[in-house]
Amino acid sequence: MASEDPRFGSRPVPESGDGADDERGEWTPVDRGWNLVLDFQRLDRPDMDEIVARHALHPGAVRLLDEQGACIHRNIYQAKDLRLFRENWRRLSGWPGVQAYLNGWPASGEEIESFLDCHIEHVLDQGHDADRCAVGGEFPDHLGCHDYHIRLRYRPGPPESARPHWFELSRPLSPETWMLDTHRIQAFLNRLRDRMACPALSFQQINACLKQLPERIDVAETGIWKYDYTPLAVPFEKRLIPRDADRYHAYMEQLFRNSGVWDQPRRLQMRRGDGAE
Repeated sequence: MASEDPRFGSRPVPESGDGADDERGEWTPVDRGWNLVLDFQRLDRPDMDEIVARHALHPGAVRLLDEQGACIHRNIYQAKDLRLFRENWRRLSGWPGVQAYLNGWPASGEEIESFLDCHIEHVLDQGHDADRCAVGGEFPDHLGCHDYHIRLRYRPGPPESARPHWFELSRPLSPETWMLDTHRIQAFLNRLRDRMACPALSFQQINACLKQLPERIDVAETGIWKYDYTPLAVPFEKRLIPRDADRYHAYMEQLFRNSGVWDQPRRLQMRRGDGAE
């Protein structure tokens, strides 16, 4: 289980109003989903007016005063706005008084940079929904990030340590029966911890998709699988692969059909508590 982090805890959503008191007089915070807030101070710089003007182009720009009376410019960005955020963030990087907040909590530059370019290039620029890195029909192409994930859609070829198929993370129980190796899956997913700020990475959804996969694979019974005997098939002398891609994909569609774990719309929310099981 990935470690708990209060920045990624789910927040209550008021039934009506924007964080107003409910009937019992208790204040309920607004759930804004995944968001980045960028604060910067007004400094004596020749390009300051231009920067403030660019900042004001995005809806939600406000000016605040801190405890010392300094002017603070603030704006909030959703995942779909990351191109504009990156432009402002990179221009302001290194200035005194610049601070980003991820879901309301202070975020380091390292944490933001861990996903910023990748999300823009492989999600937004590809025309995907801002909360999805993978694409697919009944089931996603992969679980994880663009360059480090567990594949669900079959792609023939030698094993790739950074992009294994889910059935490659299994181990033999008998000559005709294999079992998913949960320890190997856990170890693989743990390497994604430093990317958990990405709006398209949801461990809750990854875990839900993994639960749709069979715990045991009966090689002879289904007729979908065959063995590939190759020196690259580590840690075992042979590896499990599909006999036919079309038949395998039909099998995967059947596993995910009517499950709702992939097709159902989901809100952009970061939850560090949704760690890998």
